[in-house]
Amino acid sequence: MKRGLWTVGLILLLTACSRPVTVESIPVPPGASPLIRGDLDPLTLQMVDALEEPVRNAVEEATVSSRSYSLPKRTSVDALLAFYTEALKGSDWRYNDRLTRLENDERKYYARLAYQRGQGSTEQVLLLDLLRNPTAQKPALLVILITER
Repeated sequence: MKRGLWTVGLILLLTACSRPVTVESIPVPPGASPLIRGDLDPLTLQMVDALEEPVRNAVEEATVSSRSYSLPKRTSVDALLAFYTEALKGSDWRYNDRLTRLENDERKYYARLAYQRGQGSTEQVLLLDLLRNPTAQKPALLVILITER
């Protein structure tokens, strides 16, 4: 029952008048722990920078915010997709095939799920990057939220 109320509250938060949401309000999978840049090993930090920088450079009329999380060791792309499919169901977030990257040859180290909502000045794009650095103990989740201004 508690999970049901949490899900309803989350959906209300994410769809409230289609007003922009913040990166802090984006749900994360169970067992995810916030990371700060200093917590990331050098290779994962390079991966994060390589993913964030092009996004920040590509959008001129938008605000880009991001957060990183440590995930349980055995988190798979399929589990992440299932979590976000359920967590965003019933909201105005739409899965974006064009921005999603789930190529089989890269899935071992990297995958991206993408969602979007709104239009024009209220549009938001959510990028969820699963990073599996072979030298890190746990995978990382990079959450990037792009909000049109």
